[in-house]
Amino acid sequence: MSKVWVFLISIAEYDDKNYNLSFVHGDNACIKHGLMDGLLIADEQIVICGSNCYVKYSDFQFMISLYVNTISSSDRVIIYFSGHGGGAPFSLKFSDTIVNFSMFCNEVDRLPACAKIFIIDSCYSGSGEIPDISTVNPSHNLFDYVRSGYAVFASSNAESSSSKHPEKTVSLYTYCFSRALCNARIRNGRVSLIDVAKCAAFEVDCIARKYGRTLQHPIFRCKIPGDVLFQIKKEKGKEKNIYTSCQKQYDIYSTRILHSSMEMRYSVFAIAKGEIDDVHIAQNTIQIMQEIKLLREFESLNQKRRFKGEYVKVIFVYWGKAEEDIIRRNWIYLSRWADPTSRRENWYRLDKNSQIVSDIWVSKMKNYNMLGDLYRENMICNTALVEHTHTIADFLLKAASEVVRYFEEYDNGNISEKIFIQISAEAFKTIQNCYWQMSDLPIPSVELKEWADGYDCLAASIHDMQLFYTSKTFLDREESNRRVCMRGTVERYRDDLQKLVYIEDELKKLGTFQINM
Repeated sequence: MSKVWVFLISIAEYDDKNYNLSFVHGDNACIKHGLMDGLLIADEQIVICGSNCYVKYSDFQFMISLYVNTISSSDRVIIYFSGHGGGAPFSLKFSDTIVNFSMFCNEVDRLPACAKIFIIDSCYSGSGEIPDISTVNPSHNLFDYVRSGYAVFASSNAESSSSKHPEKTVSLYTYCFSRALCNARIRNGRVSLIDVAKCAAFEVDCIARKYGRTLQHPIFRCKIPGDVLFQIKKEKGKEKNIYTSCQKQYDIYSTRILHSSMEMRYSVFAIAKGEIDDVHIAQNTIQIMQEIKLLREFESLNQKRRFKGEYVKVIFVYWGKAEEDIIRRNWIYLSRWADPTSRRENWYRLDKNSQIVSDIWVSKMKNYNMLGDLYRENMICNTALVEHTHTIADFLLKAASEVVRYFEEYDNGNISEKIFIQISAEAFKTIQNCYWQMSDLPIPSVELKEWADGYDCLAASIHDMQLFYTSKTFLDREESNRRVCMRGTVERYRDDLQKLVYIEDELKKLGTFQINM
């Protein structure tokens, strides 16, 4: 099992006493508290370099040497540094010498960990350049690609200094970053260091304004494609299937909760076994209604309280003739039951393909056979589909990582929007071409349907990133609007990558298909 290792370097004492920073003595304890409580990192995986905040560069090198053979290629490493920094090129000041940041990164690179994460609390730390993005090929191993690379979280931009907390004996950024770790938003059981960095930067600015301090402008650069995530709770699995059954005339394949703020509803995915016509579908829907009406399932405690003493008002039934129809969402019939006390006029609206049979709304899907033939005629073998998809995805993900990298520089204030658009032009073209190629791929088999859908969602998110800066509709908007849209889309792109990793992992566990990595 992979681990997270932490190296803490707080330098308060220097050979030249004029450089001493007394408040830095509290930094190691502060950040350690945040890492242990917020990310649940074990104490034995946290290494403090030097003694009493006096750290020679040789002490750091020695500590790295001790762990070269302990840390594995699946582990991740967090390097925290607090002390003096600056110069051109950017350098860190150890107790006995000044070390160029690139040399510092090279020393860390001796560790075989897949991801190196730097938290730098020093003046002008935003000018520190980290190595380029992971060289792992996504088609060889998407899991390693998504979690490999470098990230830096800096207390200030390239032109700002960092300072002490106005009321506490600790560095301001370290204090805020530690607090953000302990109060981070948890999504799917995971904490994102990017979310943490945003919260920390916001608090740093608020405190600086409150006390009339110069703004530090904390920044981050993440060259890890799938975000910097830490699992601290059990991940929420797929949407829960709350009910199945096997009857003579039909099977209930799955049932989902659809409760609104006003009424309890369920959606049912059913496979018809016997005759399939309006009358039989209506009769079967009545039977399903009698089964489902007894359910009392909720997605949250608040929902349970909201519907205490109430009963189901609407049931939607989606009919197929086989499991393949359910997976592909190819319906031969749709039917609905709505309680007389519900707003039936909303659910029982009629058109040329629907009618009311035995108080059940029934609609026959005219395209069922045509879609079934289309799927069968345009489907290719799993191996060929994976090969085609990976070939396109390699170019698509490379272009997306470039755009994200350039956008972070723009978002950090290092370049203008105009320069960002100019240097991203080629990547934008690649994204457009790959998106249309991905849209034109053959139809996947049932086994790879979810996997192919995952790539479609990822391609759509990446396509949106270039759309904000190539479409006249978005270019006519305010720059601030484009920036906000882009931030949200980059987050969605990283989420889509994580979901795709989960899908591939599930496929491997099932063993029904081996994706060639």
